Amino acid sequence: MCGVVWDTIVALVLTCVLLTTADSGSHHHIHPGNANENRFHDSAVVQDAEHIKEHLKDEINVDEKNMTAEELEFHYFKLHDTDNNTKLDGLEILQALAHMMPADDVVPPLKPEDTAGKTTEEIKKMEDERRDKVLDYYTGFIDRVMEDDDYDNDGYLTYIEYVLARRRDEQRYKQNQAPKKDEH
Repeated sequence: MCGVVWDTIVALVLTCVLLTTADSGSHHHIHPGNANENRFHDSAVVQDAEHIKEHLKDEINVDEKNMTAEELEFHYFKLHDTDNNTKLDGLEILQALAHMMPADDVVPPLKPEDTAGKTTEEIKKMEDERRDKVLDYYTGFIDRVMEDDDYDNDGYLTYIEYVLARRRDEQRYKQNQAPKKDEH
């Protein structure tokens, strides 16, 4: 019984987050792939000045053109720290992910031809299956972020953990982009 209640609560929270973070601008999205890939630190997203300015416009006067990459990253982190405790929890990461990767990008919405001739119960089942796929994708992604980046395993991503993970990912990216030497 407790599992059903927990699943219902998680589904409701996910739905609320997805509805409140609907895409309203032209900023970058992470294209979904394998939930085991940790792309939460994608430079194209965390250093997207227009995205950050869009969200901070009512709070501070942001001159994004004069910000360093580190300042953009700080504001990106702070933007998603909705309870201002200098840590990101799973729900705050979910909100960031849902904004960067809307549910329709993760699992395509049902099309009219998918539901044609189906009963209300069959359509509800299809919608529930789609929601479950989206939830599984996001929770897998969040689990991977926490596994990779939550160095003290306290269930939160602190700013320093976030910065360390960003630097680690930048190093990996540079190493992967370096010209490979022929091995003969």
